[in-house]
This record gives sequence, structure tokens and C-alpha cells, in this order.
Amino acid sequence: MIGFLTTAIRRFLPSPQDGPVSEAVVCGQRLERLSVLACIAVPSFMAMFAWYGMWPLALAMAASGVFLIGTPFLHRMTGSILLGRESFLIALFAFKCYEVVYFGTIMSPGSMWFVAIPVIAVMVGSVASGVAWIVVTLASVLGFGLLYDGMNVQDHLTPAQMQVAYGFSLTYLILCLSIFVLLVDYERRLALFGLALANETVRKLVISDPLTGLFNPYYQYTDTGNGTYWCTARVEQSSEGAHSVSVGVRFDDTKWFRGRDTPNRGVSRHSVETCCRRPPAELEATWRDSAWPNVRTPRTLLATLPTGSFPGVDTTEMYEFLQAHAPD
Repeated sequence: MIGFLTTAIRRFLPSPQDGPVSEAVVCGQRLERLSVLACIAVPSFMAMFAWYGMWPLALAMAASGVFLIGTPFLHRMTGSILLGRESFLIALFAFKCYEVVYFGTIMSPGSMWFVAIPVIAVMVGSVASGVAWIVVTLASVLGFGLLYDGMNVQDHLTPAQMQVAYGFSLTYLILCLSIFVLLVDYERRLALFGLALANETVRKLVISDPLTGLFNPYYQYTDTGNGTYWCTARVEQSSEGAHSVSVGVRFDDTKWFRGRDTPNRGVSRHSVETCCRRPPAELEATWRDSAWPNVRTPRTLLATLPTGSFPGVDTTEMYEFLQAHAPD
């Protein structure tokens, strides 16, 4: 369900900017997951409020839901993860404050969601934002506690309805936070796997000395469209076994490094967009508006794959395939 909704939302998002996977990209993907969870939670809460005749809360939930679901669009259009993240949190916080005011008590069914706001802020990339939201939510809880006395929920709900409302809100809080945390942990495990895979790949480039059994460092110059670069790879031993270390610098800085006299040389034009990252103009014009690939590739490997409107997809190869199979 979450994968289907994520794919559906991405279909309507503006094209992402080209570039390698970075922390901002990962945080943007987490915003998309939050939006998907909001797609499930917002209609559910609206239905509950409407069922109990609390139409002001239902309408307020709908207004907040526009921002909760729309934050990925805002992030993609502005390129600002801060704006997208804080818009989501402010919308959630504003609705919970209105809910407290509506019931006239800090013990409203949704007040427990104040706990989720700092957690979301930290997991979408900002400890400072999380600390700030801890201060804001604590101040709000204390302020509402002083402002409202007693339990006024019964003025709007019967005891049986109160139990359903509290149970409903707590269940959704636990489910949404658990799913989100599990997805973030899954990303972390993929990142560790990606590092191990890259480490193993570099180790294969390092030559083992048949006499000593040790690994000799590997050096190479690489000519690119943006200049010449020098890199070295070597295998180091640690308590956890052998691991590879790679370093690369510009040609002008090689004077500070051992191995600058290496005869190994390679050529890479991947830094030049017209080399292989962009398909021929005529081919692109024919198929660009008719193709929308969906790649199932670990996020941690996308940085090593072709970039473009569809990260991980070689658009030239895709358009050539479509052209070869197009009807006459």
C-alpha cells in the first residue's frame, strides 16, 4: 500500500534535479513517506470526526491535510528541505492546537500527537529543529494545561465515543511512528550494505603482492571533461578484517601524494552531460512525454547509476529500446 501510494505521488511531482544521492535527497524521500502516511491518516480522522458530528474538526483536518500531503510538492518545487519539513510540522502542530481548543482541554484525543512532532523533525534531518519543537510543544502543553481545567471532552463525546476516539488516535500514532521508524532503519541498513559493496569493489582493484601476501596500493590518473584527477586505493587491516580506503584529488594536488608517478591512466566523460547522461535530442523529443520508468533500485546505489529525470535509468538506452520497438 505504501509503495503504491509513493509511486502514485511521485508521478505528479515535478522532475527531481540531477545529481548524486545526498542527505537532502534522503530527507526529501522521507518527506514523501510522511506524505503517504498522511494520505491514509487524514481521511480516516476526517471520517471519524464527521461520524461523531464534529464538523469543525473535520474541516480543520482537511485544511491541515492539504499541507501534510502537499509537502513533497513544496519541497520539489522550491528545493528546500527546511521549508518542506517545517510546513509539515507546522500543519500538524496547528491542527493539534485547534483540537485542544475545540475540546477545551489538553487531554483531547489527539494531544498525544505532540510527542511525534520533535521525533519527525529529527528523523527528517534536523536535530536543531527537533530541539526547537521540543521547546514549542512543551510550552504549548504547559500553556494549555494552565488555560483549561478539567476534562471537557464529555461535552462533545459520550464515554463510549471517548474510548473509541482515544483508542483510534493512539493506534494511528503508534502505527505511523512505527512504520516511519522502520523505514528509516531499513534505509540505514541499505546504506551499510552499500558501503560494504563499494568497499569490496575497490578491494578488487588493489593488487596483492605474491611474495609478502600484502596488498599493494593502486594508483591511477583519470581524464574527465572537467579536468584530470588522481586517485589511490589501498587495503588496510583492522580488528574487523580488511577494508579498502580510497582517496582522489585534482591533478594539481598530486604533488603532495606518493604514487603520483603511476603509469595507470583512464578516461571518463561521465562528467560531461552530453556524453552519455543525455540522449540525442531527436530521440528524446520523440519519447520524453511518453515514457515514465519506475526503478526498483536501492537508494544507496543510485549515486553510481545514470542520473537524470529518472535516477537509476539510462534514458538513452530506454529511448533506443522504445524506438526499436515502435510500430512503423
